Amino acid sequence: MRMIVIKQGTDLQALGTRLFGSTAHKDNGLQRLNPHIDFKKIEAGTVLFVPDQPGLKTGETNSVSGWVFDEFRAQVSDSIDASATRVREGFATLADERQTINAVLKSAAITRLFEADPDLKPQLEAALQIFK
Repeated sequence: MRMIVIKQGTDLQALGTRLFGSTAHKDNGLQRLNPHIDFKKIEAGTVLFVPDQPGLKTGETNSVSGWVFDEFRAQVSDSIDASATRVREGFATLADERQTINAVLKSAAITRLFEADPDLKPQLEAALQIFK
């Protein structure tokens, strides 16, 4: 198996012609190996697996074995780590905001305001439950 990183947006027909020549791209296995891709519009930066088969022009692809696959694995791992960091930071921000809102809702001024209006008191209690 081989892989290619798309440098310019393309579609299945153009990519198939580029990799396999003429009309051989009709059943080249690209869709089977890459079911997560919208082949009507392949964006730049997309990584595709390409089957090793007769007629493949290997000049634009790299073998999945050896350093190429290790580099791809490292890029994916780094991307996952960066995403996990952003998610953790987002949760920390939400927790800080929740504490701030909870403190405001429990303040004396807000409590007096909500206790003065019997319709608002149940809403305050519900909001406090949400932010616990």
